[in-house]
Amino acid sequence: MLKGLIGHYTHLTKDLGPHPLASLIASCCAMVRQIGVCAVSHIYRERNAVADCLAKWSHNIDLGLCVLDAAPSWIGALLVDDLLGVHRTRWQI
Repeated sequence: MLKGLIGHYTHLTKDLGPHPLASLIASCCAMVRQIGVCAVSHIYRERNAVADCLAKWSHNIDLGLCVLDAAPSWIGALLVDDLLGVHRTRWQI
C-alpha cells in the first residue's frame, strides 16, 4: 500500500501547476525515486514536538539555509519527551 501511495504522490507532481510548494514536492518525489526502497509515513505534531517547535522557530529567522551545529538549548526537554513517546495536545507544544 505504501508503495502505491508514494507512486500516487510522484504522479501528482505533474498536476501541481502553480502550487507554491510544487518545486519542493517535485524534489522530494525525485529523491524518493532515487532511493528506491523508501518508507514515508505521517507523524502527528503531537508526537513530534521537536519538529513542530523547530518549524515554528524557523518563522523567526531569515530565509535561506540555516545550519545548527548543536540543538538549541530549549529543545532538550522536548527531545526527551519525544524519545519517551510523551503525548501532547497541540496547545501544549
